[in-house]
Amino acid sequence: MTPAYDIILTSDGSPTLRDHRNETFHSHHGAAQETRHVFIANGLDHYRSKTSATQITIAEIGFGTGLNAAMAWQYAQFHKIPITMVTCETHPLPQETTHHYSDALSAYDSELGSFHRRLINADWDTLVQLDPLFAITKHHCPADLVQWPVPIHVVWFDAFSPDTSPDCWTEATLTPLCHVMADDAVLTTYCAKGSVRRLFQSVGLAIERLPGPPGKREMLRATRLAQPHSEIVQ
Repeated sequence: MTPAYDIILTSDGSPTLRDHRNETFHSHHGAAQETRHVFIANGLDHYRSKTSATQITIAEIGFGTGLNAAMAWQYAQFHKIPITMVTCETHPLPQETTHHYSDALSAYDSELGSFHRRLINADWDTLVQLDPLFAITKHHCPADLVQWPVPIHVVWFDAFSPDTSPDCWTEATLTPLCHVMADDAVLTTYCAKGSVRRLFQSVGLAIERLPGPPGKREMLRATRLAQPHSEIVQ
Protein backbone atom coordinates (compact mmCIF):
# COMPACT_ATOMS: atom_id res chain seq x y z
CA MET A 1 0.00 0.00 0.00
CA THR A 2 1.33 3.45 -0.95
CA PRO A 3 1.91 5.64 2.12
CA ALA A 4 -0.30 8.73 2.38
CA TYR A 5 1.19 12.22 2.40
CA ASP A 6 -0.52 15.44 3.41
CA ILE A 7 0.50 18.83 2.04
CA ILE A 8 1.00 21.33 4.85
CA LEU A 9 1.45 25.07 4.35
CA THR A 10 4.23 26.33 6.60
CA SER A 11 4.54 29.71 8.30
CA ASP A 12 6.28 31.42 5.35
CA GLY A 13 3.60 30.22 2.91
CA SER A 14 5.73 27.49 1.31
CA PRO A 15 4.53 23.88 1.42
CA THR A 16 5.91 20.78 3.06
CA LEU A 17 4.69 17.19 3.29
CA ARG A 18 3.67 15.15 6.32
CA ASP A 19 3.93 11.37 6.12
CA HIS A 20 2.13 8.51 7.86
CA ARG A 21 4.59 8.70 10.79
CA ASN A 22 3.59 12.35 11.32
CA GLU A 23 7.09 13.38 10.15
CA THR A 24 7.32 16.57 8.10
CA PHE A 25 9.86 16.94 5.31
CA HIS A 26 10.63 20.57 6.21
CA SER A 27 10.18 22.89 9.17
CA HIS A 28 6.58 23.92 9.76
CA HIS A 29 8.03 27.33 10.71
CA GLY A 30 8.89 27.84 7.02
CA ALA A 31 10.01 25.24 4.48
CA ALA A 32 11.67 27.62 2.01
CA GLN A 33 13.00 29.73 4.87
CA GLU A 34 14.70 26.66 6.36
CA THR A 35 16.38 25.84 3.03
CA ARG A 36 17.60 29.42 2.63
CA HIS A 37 19.01 29.55 6.14
CA VAL A 38 20.56 26.09 6.56
CA PHE A 39 21.65 25.21 3.06
CA ILE A 40 21.99 28.42 1.06
CA ALA A 41 23.08 31.17 3.47
CA ASN A 42 25.21 29.00 5.77
CA GLY A 43 26.33 26.51 3.11
CA LEU A 44 26.43 27.75 -0.47
CA ASP A 45 26.86 31.47 0.24
CA HIS A 46 29.44 30.75 2.94
CA TYR A 47 31.54 28.58 0.62
CA ARG A 48 31.43 31.15 -2.19
CA SER A 49 32.47 33.91 0.22
CA LYS A 50 35.69 32.00 1.01
CA THR A 51 36.63 30.94 -2.50
CA SER A 52 36.81 32.18 -6.07
CA ALA A 53 34.75 29.30 -7.41
CA THR A 54 33.19 29.94 -10.81
CA GLN A 55 31.04 26.82 -10.71
CA ILE A 56 29.67 24.75 -7.84
CA THR A 57 29.00 21.05 -7.32
CA ILE A 58 26.48 20.29 -4.58
CA ALA A 59 25.98 16.85 -3.04
CA GLU A 60 22.66 16.30 -1.29
CA ILE A 61 21.64 13.46 1.00
CA GLY A 62 17.87 13.27 0.92
CA PHE A 63 16.19 14.57 -2.28
CA GLY A 64 12.81 14.34 -0.55
CA THR A 65 10.31 16.80 -2.03
CA GLY A 66 12.91 18.34 -4.36
CA LEU A 67 12.50 21.78 -2.74
CA ASN A 68 16.24 22.16 -2.01
CA ALA A 69 17.17 21.26 -5.59
CA ALA A 70 14.59 23.67 -7.02
CA MET A 71 15.98 26.45 -4.84
CA ALA A 72 19.52 25.57 -5.96
CA TRP A 73 18.32 26.10 -9.54
CA GLN A 74 16.79 29.44 -8.53
CA TYR A 75 20.09 30.43 -6.91
CA ALA A 76 22.01 29.57 -10.11
CA GLN A 77 19.69 31.79 -12.15
CA PHE A 78 19.93 34.76 -9.77
CA HIS A 79 23.72 34.61 -9.34
CA LYS A 80 24.52 33.47 -12.88
CA ILE A 81 26.72 30.64 -11.63
CA PRO A 82 26.66 27.10 -13.02
CA ILE A 83 25.57 24.50 -10.47
CA THR A 84 25.77 20.73 -10.82
CA MET A 85 23.81 18.85 -8.18
CA VAL A 86 24.12 15.18 -7.24
CA THR A 87 21.40 13.97 -4.92
CA CYS A 88 20.08 10.66 -3.66
CA GLU A 89 16.87 9.25 -2.32
CA THR A 90 16.23 5.72 -1.09
CA HIS A 91 12.44 6.05 -1.21
CA PRO A 92 11.30 8.52 -3.89
CA LEU A 93 7.87 9.99 -3.40
CA PRO A 94 4.96 8.76 -5.54
CA GLN A 95 4.56 10.77 -8.75
CA GLU A 96 1.06 11.88 -7.80
CA THR A 97 2.38 13.28 -4.52
CA THR A 98 5.21 15.19 -6.21
CA HIS A 99 2.80 16.69 -8.75
CA HIS A 100 0.51 17.88 -5.96
CA TYR A 101 3.55 19.34 -4.23
CA SER A 102 4.52 21.18 -7.44
CA ASP A 103 1.05 22.71 -7.54
CA ALA A 104 1.32 23.85 -3.92
CA LEU A 105 4.81 25.25 -4.55
CA SER A 106 3.50 27.15 -7.60
CA ALA A 107 0.98 28.90 -5.35
CA TYR A 108 3.91 30.09 -3.23
CA ASP A 109 6.28 30.95 -6.12
CA SER A 110 5.06 30.29 -9.66
CA GLU A 111 8.55 30.21 -11.23
CA LEU A 112 9.85 27.84 -8.57
CA GLY A 113 6.84 25.57 -8.88
CA SER A 114 7.10 25.45 -12.67
CA PHE A 115 10.76 24.42 -12.51
CA HIS A 116 10.00 21.92 -9.73
CA ARG A 117 7.66 20.02 -12.05
CA ARG A 118 10.45 19.73 -14.66
CA LEU A 119 12.81 18.61 -11.92
CA ILE A 120 10.63 15.81 -10.60
CA ASN A 121 9.87 14.61 -14.12
CA ALA A 122 13.59 14.32 -14.93
CA ASP A 123 14.95 10.79 -15.25
CA TRP A 124 16.61 9.11 -12.29
CA ASP A 125 20.18 7.80 -12.27
CA THR A 126 21.42 9.92 -15.17
CA LEU A 127 22.83 13.43 -15.50
CA VAL A 128 20.14 15.80 -16.80
CA GLN A 129 20.97 19.33 -17.95
CA LEU A 130 17.76 21.17 -17.10
CA ASP A 131 19.04 24.52 -18.31
CA PRO A 132 22.41 26.09 -19.17
CA LEU A 133 23.16 26.88 -15.51
CA PHE A 134 21.77 23.81 -13.76
CA ALA A 135 22.33 20.08 -14.12
CA ILE A 136 21.31 17.32 -11.75
CA THR A 137 21.71 13.60 -11.18
CA LYS A 138 19.04 12.06 -8.95
CA HIS A 139 20.24 8.70 -7.63
CA HIS A 140 17.60 6.21 -6.52
CA CYS A 141 19.73 4.51 -3.87
CA PRO A 142 21.21 5.01 -0.39
CA ALA A 143 23.97 7.60 -0.07
CA ASP A 144 26.67 5.01 0.61
CA LEU A 145 26.10 3.52 -2.86
CA VAL A 146 26.48 6.80 -4.77
CA GLN A 147 29.58 7.36 -6.88
CA TRP A 148 30.14 10.98 -5.91
CA PRO A 149 31.89 13.23 -8.45
CA VAL A 150 35.19 14.95 -7.69
CA PRO A 151 35.35 17.53 -6.26
CA ILE A 152 32.31 18.33 -4.12
CA HIS A 153 32.17 21.93 -2.92
CA VAL A 154 28.99 21.95 -0.81
CA VAL A 155 27.11 19.13 0.94
CA TRP A 156 23.49 19.46 1.99
CA PHE A 157 22.73 16.79 4.58
CA ASP A 158 18.95 16.71 4.65
CA ALA A 159 18.03 13.15 5.56
CA PHE A 160 15.31 12.50 8.10
CA SER A 161 16.50 12.73 11.70
CA PRO A 162 18.95 10.19 13.19
CA ASP A 163 16.09 8.74 15.23
CA THR A 164 13.97 8.16 12.11
CA SER A 165 16.71 7.24 9.59
CA PRO A 166 19.76 6.09 11.59
CA ASP A 167 21.32 4.35 8.57
CA CYS A 168 21.92 7.73 6.91
CA TRP A 169 23.92 9.16 9.82
CA THR A 170 26.93 6.83 9.71
CA GLU A 171 30.61 6.84 8.84
CA ALA A 172 29.76 4.54 5.90
CA THR A 173 27.67 7.37 4.45
CA LEU A 174 30.04 10.22 5.23
CA THR A 175 33.50 8.80 4.59
CA PRO A 176 33.17 8.47 0.78
CA LEU A 177 31.82 12.02 0.64
CA CYS A 178 34.67 13.40 2.72
CA HIS A 179 37.18 11.80 0.36
CA VAL A 180 35.86 13.84 -2.57
CA MET A 181 35.18 17.14 -0.79
CA ALA A 182 37.38 19.98 -1.97
CA ASP A 183 39.59 21.86 0.46
CA ASP A 184 37.36 24.21 2.49
CA ALA A 185 34.21 22.47 1.22
CA VAL A 186 31.32 22.80 3.64
CA LEU A 187 28.56 20.49 4.84
CA THR A 188 25.46 21.90 6.49
CA THR A 189 22.58 20.23 8.25
CA TYR A 190 19.60 21.20 10.36
CA CYS A 191 20.53 18.57 12.99
CA ALA A 192 22.77 19.68 15.86
CA LYS A 193 22.61 16.59 18.10
CA GLY A 194 25.76 15.69 20.00
CA SER A 195 25.94 12.30 18.27
CA VAL A 196 25.93 14.04 14.88
CA ARG A 197 28.68 16.45 15.91
CA ARG A 198 30.79 13.51 17.06
CA LEU A 199 30.09 11.67 13.80
CA PHE A 200 31.27 14.60 11.69
CA GLN A 201 34.37 15.00 13.82
CA SER A 202 35.15 11.28 13.51
CA VAL A 203 35.53 11.64 9.73
CA GLY A 204 37.85 14.62 10.06
CA LEU A 205 35.48 17.58 9.65
CA ALA A 206 35.76 20.79 11.66
CA ILE A 207 32.45 21.61 13.34
CA GLU A 208 30.65 24.90 14.00
CA ARG A 209 27.39 25.25 15.86
CA LEU A 210 25.37 28.08 14.32
CA PRO A 211 22.01 29.68 15.09
CA GLY A 212 19.28 27.60 13.52
CA PRO A 213 16.34 28.71 11.37
CA PRO A 214 13.13 29.89 13.05
CA GLY A 215 11.89 27.26 15.47
CA LYS A 216 15.31 25.63 15.91
CA ARG A 217 18.00 26.80 18.30
CA GLU A 218 21.05 25.45 16.47
CA MET A 219 22.28 23.91 13.22
CA LEU A 220 25.68 22.54 12.20
CA ARG A 221 28.26 23.50 9.61
CA ALA A 222 31.22 21.19 9.01
CA THR A 223 34.29 22.12 6.96
CA ARG A 224 36.87 19.91 5.29
CA LEU A 225 40.08 21.72 6.12
CA ALA A 226 42.91 21.82 3.60
CA GLN A 227 44.77 18.49 3.53
CA PRO A 228 48.40 17.68 2.74
CA HIS A 229 48.77 17.26 -1.01
CA SER A 230 49.20 13.51 -0.76
CA GLU A 231 45.79 13.13 0.90
CA ILE A 232 43.78 15.17 -1.56
CA VAL A 233 41.65 13.27 -4.05
CA GLN A 234 42.38 14.52 -7.56
